Amino acid sequence: MFHVKLFVTGTDTAVGKTHVTTALVRELRAAGRSARAIKPIETGWDEATSDAARLATASETTLGETVWARFSVPRSPAAAAHHEDRVIDTEALVGWCRSTSGDPVFIEGAGGWAVPIAGRFRMSDLAAATGAALIVVARAVLGTVNHTILTVEAARVAMPIHQIILSCHPGDDLEFARENAAQIAAQTGLEPRLFPHDLPQILASF
Repeated sequence: MFHVKLFVTGTDTAVGKTHVTTALVRELRAAGRSARAIKPIETGWDEATSDAARLATASETTLGETVWARFSVPRSPAAAAHHEDRVIDTEALVGWCRSTSGDPVFIEGAGGWAVPIAGRFRMSDLAAATGAALIVVARAVLGTVNHTILTVEAARVAMPIHQIILSCHPGDDLEFARENAAQIAAQTGLEPRLFPHDLPQILASF
């Protein structure tokens, strides 16, 4: 099923969300689509190495169009905002995400599904409020079965899950990654795809 907006969450921080998202945007744009990606909130901000900068480059947009709020310390958005004595306006944040257009728009979260943004408003609340479908990005290695099942079971009560993507790195055991994908499929009813090995199948879903 085609979705105009897709929220990209991870089973943890640094699982490969930006790596996967930038590749998808580039491939879709190369195929003539107007795909773009945004990073509503980024903490631990360093423009030269930021996720938002990579997403902006892939989307052929400006940094200002790609990130809504940035914070210097590498913390959850709620903790980073507190550290800088700032308040995150969640209503404005949701409105900004909903107003962004593209074919499709990938909205990349910060960290994982339950990361706090402001008070009891979490990344999960932002994802559900955008009207998007969910992409879960996870590691392909040991530990991913548990983390992915927990994320999927928590998320599927709030919004539709478009796809699970296991991000493989050079040196990962591909056979083991496939075993992990099969276990996740057996437990969730959703068949994960391996990135970049299953890229054609992943792209065909958009």
